[in-house]
Amino acid sequence: MKRIDKIYNYILNSSKKFNKDKLLEIKGFHAQEIEEALDILKSNVCRELNVLCRNKKIIKIKNRPVLYFDRECFENILGVKLPQDLEQITNINEFTNNGTRKFTI
Repeated sequence: MKRIDKIYNYILNSSKKFNKDKLLEIKGFHAQEIEEALDILKSNVCRELNVLCRNKKIIKIKNRPVLYFDRECFENILGVKLPQDLEQITNINEFTNNGTRKFTI
């Protein structure tokens, strides 16, 4: 299995375990967590995460540290449809029922 597939499968399988409350609390996965779980160098993890973002498979949550989450799981959990050209968001709380759903492209 290719490195990018291992990383995507990790994010996908981990994302499927989330519910709305857990998503709003934890918000996603950071590169170091993925590095430790899969024993892949962080620089390689970051490179593949950026490719997955460009391919619209995952979203990047601009935070410190930067977090990543499966795009389809994110949409299903929060009941939103993200614009096709969206790669990153700045605040996950913008997608809750009380938020205004602002998108950063």
